[in-house]
Amino acid sequence: MVLSKDISDMTGINQSSKFYFDNPEIFERVHQARFKPESDFLRALLSQQAGLVSILDVACGTGAHASLLTEAGFNVTGLDLNPYMINFAHHNHPTLAFLLGDMQALPFSNTFDVVICLCSSFSYNNSNEEITAAIQGFYRVLKPRGLAIIDVFNPLSLLEKRAFRHEIREEAKYAQVGLYSVSEISIEIPAQLLVEKRTLFTIEDDKIVQSDVTKFRLFFPQELKYFLETNGFEKVVFYSSFDLNDQGLKGTRLIALAQKS
Repeated sequence: MVLSKDISDMTGINQSSKFYFDNPEIFERVHQARFKPESDFLRALLSQQAGLVSILDVACGTGAHASLLTEAGFNVTGLDLNPYMINFAHHNHPTLAFLLGDMQALPFSNTFDVVICLCSSFSYNNSNEEITAAIQGFYRVLKPRGLAIIDVFNPLSLLEKRAFRHEIREEAKYAQVGLYSVSEISIEIPAQLLVEKRTLFTIEDDKIVQSDVTKFRLFFPQELKYFLETNGFEKVVFYSSFDLNDQGLKGTRLIALAQKS
């Protein structure tokens, strides 16, 4: 197992550089179960409209989604802000195109049929200005009538269940790499941010490996719809999970589908 920088080096919050991003081989193993069902959902969703071939996978991570979507017949370009992820994707999927880049400054114009942004990566846009820059970039890179698909956490699920956990311990997910995690969760109410301090420990001796802080913008459905529509998108629909029949907005995911007007 390759470990990233020592915890003592983590003096600030870097949204794109954390233990599970700087160690993509671990990220891939831990999240392996999600890649195929999420890619199958996208394939089924995009097959409902003819002519959707080229995809920009924003925050592509290890390239797993890009690889599966390529196997399904799409032409996928991946982009991520983390160089470890991009290097890993290049190495494991050498025939695919991966670029190091920022979703707020996409280097394309009128190029893709579809833009996807999965795994709550869009929530790293914390401010209204960052959100607007990213959505305007999605609009710019899409061809006319192109689609944007954004996957974020659904805060309505907390309201529906009247439940919020301030500490989450995950053992099974990380056990395969000899680790467990403890996350301390809080909400910055004025900024509408969920703040997660995740500390990873070794199972063998409870030694701290690394501690990272991440701030996720919380999006309510009508709020995300407003951001999309005021920046040129229309026909916004939502899914509650990676299931075409799940539009009840009671699940933990909020998956927005919008069309460039």
